[in-house]
Amino acid sequence: MSTRLMLPLLAVLVLAVPVLGEEEPTVKPATAKELKHELKVFKRDFDTEDIDFKLDSLIRLSKCVHKDVVKKLLFIGLKDRDLFVRAEAIKGLANQVIYGEMIGRKLQPLLKDDDLDPKILTEVLITLRKLDYRRGWKETIDLMSHDDDDVVVEVFRYIGAWKELRACLEVQGFWDAYPTEGNWSTGSVRVDTGAEGTTDQRAAKAKWMAKYGGRRKQRARPKCVKALKAAVKEMTGVELKKPDEFRTWRSDHKMEIRAAKRRRN
Repeated sequence: MSTRLMLPLLAVLVLAVPVLGEEEPTVKPATAKELKHELKVFKRDFDTEDIDFKLDSLIRLSKCVHKDVVKKLLFIGLKDRDLFVRAEAIKGLANQVIYGEMIGRKLQPLLKDDDLDPKILTEVLITLRKLDYRRGWKETIDLMSHDDDDVVVEVFRYIGAWKELRACLEVQGFWDAYPTEGNWSTGSVRVDTGAEGTTDQRAAKAKWMAKYGGRRKQRARPKCVKALKAAVKEMTGVELKKPDEFRTWRSDHKMEIRAAKRRRN
């Protein structure tokens, strides 16, 4: 092989070989010395235009469990201009379990951000679930009406993981709107405004349209329905296949559901 051909090949091989002494860390609390080293490595690899280097550096740093790492990942996850960089930083926060409360307080407001990209929102939901942060349960349940399937799937995973009986009514509404993996319903809801005439009917229609009437929601949502059924099984302990079966279960377990609703947090 000529020297001209050998040089590019050698350059590729050099780039592919990891630097000696730079072993991939495992997820564990960091000493001051380890933290200093990992921050140095992170700065070297993150300060580049190469997106793969940036993402890999975030993955590595996230395994270093330390409050300073949490602050850095939060800053990047909330402020960086690159969508994928932000998502990876938020994803990495799930490794910082001992700082779950601190992270949860910072991420919880994102659940109410209507302009937040679904990719970011999905990672927020995954991270909060892995950190066992439950204070944002109301905001999480509200996201069941989101038009992005990945977001809704994570909502149901949250409900199933924590057996969130307080969400029974919302789960029922979604299942009635999407009774199977292959279709959807025009559905109906009941609203009692206390007024005479057609006021209740108009209010009910407006409520249904707000949740399920958007153009992106008028379609089959198989991923969501599968996640819903899995969540219902976790909640109830039985495998239910139809919305009416869940309605019957709810009726048979009213006291249990009411007790769950009285819980705080």
